[in-house]
Amino acid sequence: MSEETKAQIRKYYNNLEINGLGVIVFGIWSVLKYLINMIMGQTNMEDIVAIINIGNSDTLVNVVLVIVFIVYTLVLLLHVYIGACAVYYARRKTENTRFLIWAIVLFIINLISVSNYLCSPESMEWDDTVIITLMVDFTFFYIIIDMLYSYIKIKKLSKLKEYEN
Repeated sequence: MSEETKAQIRKYYNNLEINGLGVIVFGIWSVLKYLINMIMGQTNMEDIVAIINIGNSDTLVNVVLVIVFIVYTLVLLLHVYIGACAVYYARRKTENTRFLIWAIVLFIINLISVSNYLCSPESMEWDDTVIITLMVDFTFFYIIIDMLYSYIKIKKLSKLKEYEN
């Protein structure tokens, strides 16, 4: 196998590791963004309860708060799982590639979320937080696409390596 092929394989493994870390950071960002919105008053539990239309007692607000906490914990855990598995795969500590399926699912969910946000009437108010959020979301799309591309290139180059041997 040529040195150029070895260098490309190392490059794509490195890309995969960096992308895995990026997915973890994006998961932390998603949770922090929601918490900051709650603290700053942009997301109000009473409003969420009113949208669900199930009443407005303090107990229900607390239940919705617990459900939101559980959902965001699961979102963070999914990001950490995908990112950690990508890092382990890049370091050649595992051959498990199920994280790619979850990465595609997360990509589709975020794509639907961003498209719904852009099509909503509230999206007409373009302030700096909206622009920054969109930039971060598009960066996440790039991370997932680059993760999949790196994986595909690693597999193709590995087959080329086997063919040369």
